[in-house]
Formats: sequence, C-alpha cells, structure tokens
Amino acid sequence: MVLIFSVENDLSTTQVIKWLKFNKCKFIRINDNDIIEILYIKLDGDFEFEIEIKTYNSMVRVNSKNIEFVWYRRGVFSTRSSLIKTDKIKLRSEINSINNYILAENYSAWKTIEDYMYSNIPHLNKPRDTIANKITMLRIAQNNGFVIPKSIVSTTQSNIKEFVNDNNSITKPISQGWIDRKESDISIDLLTEKLELEITNDLEANVNATLVQELVDKRYELRVFHLMGCNFASCIFSQNDDQTKVDFRNYNFKRNNRVVPYTLGKSIEIKINKFMLDMNINCGSLDIIINTDGEAIFLEVNPVGQFSQVSKPCNYNLELLIAKEILKYVKN
Repeated sequence: MVLIFSVENDLSTTQVIKWLKFNKCKFIRINDNDIIEILYIKLDGDFEFEIEIKTYNSMVRVNSKNIEFVWYRRGVFSTRSSLIKTDKIKLRSEINSINNYILAENYSAWKTIEDYMYSNIPHLNKPRDTIANKITMLRIAQNNGFVIPKSIVSTTQSNIKEFVNDNNSITKPISQGWIDRKESDISIDLLTEKLELEITNDLEANVNATLVQELVDKRYELRVFHLMGCNFASCIFSQNDDQTKVDFRNYNFKRNNRVVPYTLGKSIEIKINKFMLDMNINCGSLDIIINTDGEAIFLEVNPVGQFSQVSKPCNYNLELLIAKEILKYVKN
C-alpha cells in the first residue's frame, strides 16, 4: 500500500494517482486538511504504529506494517489534539500553558512517526526537504562544481546598498518563498524581483536577513526535474520577455514562453546528481541559467515544486514515470 501526503487541490498528485489506479495499486491519500489521529505507537520489539485519517466523507485506519511506499508531495501535517476550553478569564493563562504542553506532546509523537516512515520505508521526498534554504543550496552546489551568482545575505542597508551599487541585482526569498493564509484559503508566492539602487535608499539601517544576488544575463533558462537519479530537462526562452526575464514564474499568459526538451551534457548531469545526493533530496525541480557565455549557473532547487511545465511541453509524461517509480516498491 502507498501512503500519499499532499494538499487537496494539487493536480499533479491526482494525475499520478490515476496511473496508480490504472495499475490497480492500493493507496491512501492524506490531504493537509484531513484529520490525523494517532491510535498507538508500539516501541518494544518491532516498531509499529496505527493512525486514523478522517476526511469530510470517510474514515480509514493505516497500520505501519501495510505501508510499502510513502510519497510526500507537499503540505504540513500534524495529529489531532484535544485541547481544553474555558470561559474563565483567570484560568486562561494556565489553560494556554496546558494546551501548549498537549500540542508539544502530540507534535513529538507525530514526528516520531514521520521520522520512522522516512528512515525505514521507501519514499519519494520528505517534509524535511521543504526547509532547505537557498543559502545552503548555493553552498552545496558550489561544492559540487556549479558556478553560482555573486551573492550576499545581509541585515544592513549599507552592505545591501554597496552590493547593488556594484552589481545589477535581484533579491529573492531565502526560504521556499510562499505565504499560506489558511483562514482565507489564499497562498502568496514570493518571486524573484529586480533590486534597484533607489529602493535601497529607502531601507532602514537594519533590516531582516535579505538575499541579494547579481542578475545573470541569460541566453536561456533550464528547469530540470530530478527523479531518483534521472534528470528531465526543459529549456525556457524567457529572456526576451520583460515580464519573465527576471523570473519565468511571472508568467505571461498572453504570450507564453517557448519551452522545449533539452539534452543535458554529461558534466552538468553529474553535478546535478552529486548535488541532490548531498542535499539528501531524491526528487525536485532545479533552476539553472545558461548565461550569454554558455556557462551553466545554478540558482536553486524546489523539492515540492510543480513539474507540469516540464512534463507537458516536453512530452516527458513525468506523472507516469513517478507512478512507475512508486510501483517498483509495491507488491501486486
């Protein structure tokens, strides 16, 4: 049986599941708005756990002995907590402290289950992949032979202003770069933006940690989907459109960028595979720029990013390939 962790509206998950169904593969999909309850964790002898998943129209139990593969697609997951409620103002501080303790206990129990699954069961991606930051990525990429853009991280206006004064610059989030507002069902994706010198003049003397990089003049851009040691590359001609030349994800829906399949050279493929091994990430989408001198410049990897923009234009059918990879570990 395959256990899939995702979010309700993720189309890529649904498309992979269609192939699993076609191959009569048993699976359970858990979305981040489903309720997970830990029934028990057995520690003595062979480790074992059982959880119960409640959706809006069903309930199912999962025992760890039946899990053959885990696919973490995306989302934040935790177990249900029975918190104490009170209307008495004098008790609110004490009750809040008790509830924080309950949440911490349940969090620890759930993390025990997660750690077991992603250490002992074959899997594709894991929650820890999503906390990888671009500073670490750039450092590891450089260690594996990639050229990276000239970059600084600073908390002072003076350092940022000096860098921007000397370089044509951009800024981007250090983390994965999205903001979820679950109460309004809104997700904000923070993209790469050009950083002008005039903007730095308006900064406070001290700011939050800010990543600033040299803007690389590109010939074209590569989006490479890495799947357990195999790489599928697309070439994106985003450089001639003012809307997409800084960040192709700032899509121009009226005039889409041309996207074609791309054959990676052996050298860059070796670098990608070594980088992914050092990052301990077995699946993800890498962004690489080919500059005007033909040099490959590493930008970042997104372990849980969308891959349809590689799959469909290039006819790779990645959804089927992911399903085939999962099926290798499942007994019919």
